Amino acid sequence: MFALRILAPLLAVALSASAAEDLLRGVKVPDGFEATLFAAPPDITYPTCVCTAPGGVVFVGIDENASVDAKPGRGRVVRCVDTD
Repeated sequence: MFALRILAPLLAVALSASAAEDLLRGVKVPDGFEATLFAAPPDITYPTCVCTAPGGVVFVGIDENASVDAKPGRGRVVRCVDTD
């Protein structure tokens, strides 16, 4: 089975388990695929880009300014490692 990893939407609050289930309920994947939530607030907020490495590590670019302002130094890249 193939896995499709899902990044939570642009929310500034942590997702509860039921909210994560609700989010995934609306995701449609082809037969033979499975969708799982791999990152969510408060660790990942306002994602702007996603990149994967050959070993399965996912890098997420974050804009902590969102669309509100343009303060310098508020962007970062978060390394997401699947540990299970």
